[in-house]
Amino acid sequence: ILEPFFISTNRKYYRINKDSAGYDEILNSTTDIIDLYNKKRFGYEIFIKSHIFRILSILVKYHTSQAIEEKTNNSLAADRMKKTLGFMEQNYRQKFSLTCWAASVNLSREQFCRFFKKHFNKTPIEYLTYYKIRKAADLLINTGLPIIDIALETGFESANYFTIVFKRLTGKTPSDFRKSYMQNLHTKPKLPQANS
Repeated sequence: ILEPFFISTNRKYYRINKDSAGYDEILNSTTDIIDLYNKKRFGYEIFIKSHIFRILSILVKYHTSQAIEEKTNNSLAADRMKKTLGFMEQNYRQKFSLTCWAASVNLSREQFCRFFKKHFNKTPIEYLTYYKIRKAADLLINTGLPIIDIALETGFESANYFTIVFKRLTGKTPSDFRKSYMQNLHTKPKLPQANS
């Protein structure tokens, strides 16, 4: 019953003020709890517990729908984020349009760009580029594939463009990156972070 108040919501607390539904009832129960606790007469714990349940019943009665709506919105966003990344991971090697990517999560191109920027702190194209470069760096380190093959394997149309982008994001050309790694096998190379 209380799960919507605590799971998958952005709220850290719920504020009940004079304009909130059930305010007077909550105030009365809270006042009674304080009074019961201060007097500590026999059985006061049971009476306090009954008032706590009364407060919880008021919260459920008046405020649950808002909490459920927040949970639903957060759940939808998390599902959309998962599908967005899944689409990218499956298709980054081939050319695909932003419109196609947006359609994979049932959003227009404009909605998708806003959604992506909000949740990933980068534009879709920036994020995709970082992802492809990290995949390329992994291939440079762990395989002996030629640079051209790595460029094509990670969805770049030419080795020249791949080299330009790789150097811009890592500070090194792909061949220099590979040489540097081979010379310093015990030092993990610094790679650009897609989610930074």
